[in-house]
Amino acid sequence: MPNILVQVDTEIDTDIEVGDFLYECDEDEIQEAIQWLKDKEYIKDSAMTTQVSVAESEFIEALDKIYSKWNVLSKEETELIINISKRF
Repeated sequence: MPNILVQVDTEIDTDIEVGDFLYECDEDEIQEAIQWLKDKEYIKDSAMTTQVSVAESEFIEALDKIYSKWNVLSKEETELIINISKRF
């Protein structure tokens, strides 16, 4: 009797709490998860900064907003930002 090989694709949908998943991760896996979030632009490097003053936090938040909406800035606004950056 001949053997027949059948491939079956099965998808299992499981609801796992994020905290439970991350708790089981080692440090390398956590870093990999953080990198994935950065690559997908869910978080930015500035979001990972800790222990900043209120003024610095406000400044970083403003830069993040500009970063994600650069395409709606006017030509003058874009030039102003570029000129400011050239000072540094």
